[in-house]
Amino acid sequence: MGLWFILFCAVLLPSIAILLSNSKKIQESKVKRINIFFYALPAIIIWSLYLVALYPGCMSFDSLFQPKQVLTHQYNDWHPVSHTLPLQCIRLFWNSPASLAVFQSLFIDLIYGYTFYSWEKAWIRKKYL
Repeated sequence: MGLWFILFCAVLLPSIAILLSNSKKIQESKVKRINIFFYALPAIIIWSLYLVALYPGCMSFDSLFQPKQVLTHQYNDWHPVSHTLPLQCIRLFWNSPASLAVFQSLFIDLIYGYTFYSWEKAWIRKKYL
């Protein structure tokens, strides 16, 4: 665990320093919000390929137990109810383990897209993005 943290810091901290040193004056700029989708698009494509290859998803005992809580409405402290209830709402629309994988990957992809969008608003050069 410590080695991964050291490697993470060794890559992340210099990357942030380079991005910030090459950025122009940080201010609000007129960047289109549609860029969030364009920045998220590569991750959406890649995760879609994983979903097609592993449909409906890799299931372990732990990943089978939480949908069981959703279906039976018998909650316990193995999985937090605050995480199980949103999954229950997702399963109302599409009752499949793939629905959870699709929602989680889209949510993470949009976070990626918003991160790059925020960096673009901060005038970080596109070649670094």
